[in-house]
Amino acid sequence: MIDQSSQGVQFFGLGVGEAGGRIHAANFGANPGMRVFDGQFADITAKAGFNTPFAADGYPPFNVQVLGQRAFVT
Repeated sequence: MIDQSSQGVQFFGLGVGEAGGRIHAANFGANPGMRVFDGQFADITAKAGFNTPFAADGYPPFNVQVLGQRAFVT
């Protein structure tokens, strides 16, 4: 389980990746952006390539859908 609520994190959407048992989580709370966790719930966001902050554009991520090798973020 992942609980980062004390840091202001609010996960609004989750997507499960086929490869490697990854969980993609859309953080709509503090420091909005995508977080990626492995099958053991370790944060692997940097390795997964989701380093672009969404707040800079004024659009925090609300949901995520994983199809094949791609993650689509709304």
